Amino acid sequence: MYVTISCSFQVMTAQLVLATDFYQTFAKVTFQDGEVTWDRLLSPARLPNYPVRIGFLSGSRKDRRSQEYRYSFLDMHDTDDLQQVWLIQNIHDVTESSLTGSGISAPGHLYYQLSDNDPDTFVNPAWRCRQWLITEQDSSPLDQNAVKNDAMNCPCSLDQVQTGYFRIYSHSDIPTDHVCYVRRDSGYGSEDTLAAGELPTPRCCYNVSSHALNANHRALQGWNLYQRYDDDDQRQTADDEAYGFCCGEGVTSSAMCLEFLDRRPVSRCTDFVPPATCEFMRTFPWVTRV
Repeated sequence: MYVTISCSFQVMTAQLVLATDFYQTFAKVTFQDGEVTWDRLLSPARLPNYPVRIGFLSGSRKDRRSQEYRYSFLDMHDTDDLQQVWLIQNIHDVTESSLTGSGISAPGHLYYQLSDNDPDTFVNPAWRCRQWLITEQDSSPLDQNAVKNDAMNCPCSLDQVQTGYFRIYSHSDIPTDHVCYVRRDSGYGSEDTLAAGELPTPRCCYNVSSHALNANHRALQGWNLYQRYDDDDQRQTADDEAYGFCCGEGVTSSAMCLEFLDRRPVSRCTDFVPPATCEFMRTFPWVTRV
């Protein structure tokens, strides 16, 4: 990718190449010959530093990495610095290696290591999310339209939950002011169509005080998403971990989160019909509300 920045007095053209193995990320910046020209009307009184800074700044405030070209922002009050301005204006002729011990160097090229992760402990959430999405897409026999429809069948209120149909779903990470339920048996379709360990069900989570169904997946940290497998199945554990990689705090790709939620939709009550109400209204058709 070539990037050109220009105005009436200054022009810079450079190529940026990013490379990653999902543990470390590297960058190479290549400057075009003679294409770093800036306002030459320098005056220490008007402009105390040469107006060029080259380098990178990456990471969060807690874990920030930065590196700057050693001739950046030269002091115009310093005679030695004034004599080094050509190292900015002709950076295409300068050989500078920024990868310590790598032996990589070439005129006009700057090399940076943007991260310093331990490959034994570092987890790249975007990569883990993408791997889950690929695996899920390749292996899933479930009809996604049926899953989305089934996810709409939570009772709308905690008062409508019938323990004959639903059981409490427990996990230490579920907020203490909420209680969650799953169906006792799969309502997805014929049990004969399900593989071993599959027990598709919406996970319906309610505020203990208001009894209202909560469809905010971030507030529930993903515990109100559609569940595909039995509680103790390792594949369900992997699904719940994948939510953190795709949609958790600090994840920057909303597209990946939306793709994950397309596979594991939020549990809602759009299509729910209370069983007892349904039978009661068949017997007494003049009753319009229970």
